[in-house]
Amino acid sequence: MEMSKANRNRVTADRARNRFTALMQEHGHLVHKIDGDNDFGEDLYVGFLEDDRTTGDTIAVQVKGGVSYRAAGGYSVRVSQHGETWLKTNVPVVCVVHDPESDTLHWGNASDQLRQAKLAGTDLRTIAIERDAVLDDTTVAAFVTTMRAHIRDRGEIRHALSVMSGHVLDTTDYLAYFMNEYSEDIIFRQPRASATALLLHSDWGWKPIEIDPEALTLGDRFAQLGFTSLRELAEHLNLPGVDELPTDVGDVREQLDKIPVVGGQFIVNQPELAWLRACAAASQWWRAAPA
Repeated sequence: MEMSKANRNRVTADRARNRFTALMQEHGHLVHKIDGDNDFGEDLYVGFLEDDRTTGDTIAVQVKGGVSYRAAGGYSVRVSQHGETWLKTNVPVVCVVHDPESDTLHWGNASDQLRQAKLAGTDLRTIAIERDAVLDDTTVAAFVTTMRAHIRDRGEIRHALSVMSGHVLDTTDYLAYFMNEYSEDIIFRQPRASATALLLHSDWGWKPIEIDPEALTLGDRFAQLGFTSLRELAEHLNLPGVDELPTDVGDVREQLDKIPVVGGQFIVNQPELAWLRACAAASQWWRAAPA
């Protein structure tokens, strides 16, 4: 019987992630793998430790592997659809490339490059990684120092969001910012080690709305309970007129979330819901992290 062949691209990608993970763990830092089913441009979270104690400083990392990422002067990683997410989160994003021929890791600060591009009024399509930006046993300490300094500099974003909303935002919070089409400001706040997150919306007077990132909407909640169709839900609730509903009335999440309601009380539009889902996926590590 012919045996199935391994996917070479997956093998290369796994080797790159394992290589980076092993390096960071060998130097005493925490590495958490992000759910592979969520493609938000981040593969791992790294929590920096100092003297075996957590510092509260965390970065997100996208790891790529293969010679296809080589470019003039080094390597490059496409931004694709991740630009806004990488730019607007308070968690800096680093792109790392593993060159399998030299077995070397190289890195670039995606968040910083995107911010500089926005200040210059340009649309950045790729993250440039210099060939000399090697990440190994001799450079890990300098890498950590650089990224922790970057996190301190980015504290100004947290301060600005605190001033805007009137809320004290902790340095260990996962924060993301969004302005909708009506120029209303929205902040997603995921406290560390909390199962729930907070939505702060200028149109709601910045009153905190507690949300469940794992079941953001009413449709999500009923789907999580095992209901697949609106008819099935109506039968369970013994609603009048159930027999008049067609059997193919539709998916429970799709039907209930045509006008999405989060936190059981606040209506959001579809772009806002898509952003919230991205935030929920990106902040999984913060919910699972120790207090």
